[in-house]
Amino acid sequence: EAAQGAWDMWRAYSDMREANYKGADKYFHARGNYDAARRGPGGVWAAKVISDARENSQRVTDFFRHGNSGHGAEDSK
Repeated sequence: EAAQGAWDMWRAYSDMREANYKGADKYFHARGNYDAARRGPGGVWAAKVISDARENSQRVTDFFRHGNSGHGAEDSK
């Protein structure tokens, strides 16, 4: 389930890159989470790990940019 969930997240990311539409990242991320969670507990775990990694990487990016990329605490919620 976890591997399939990770694949769902990767597929959503790939689709987002292919769509190349500004501001659509939240949709594709939500879609990946939804698809992964439907796999069962392993998929839920994979979606959570990947989502947390995404949020943490955005915080690091914001720190080094000395500004706000629009990925603040409100987006994390």
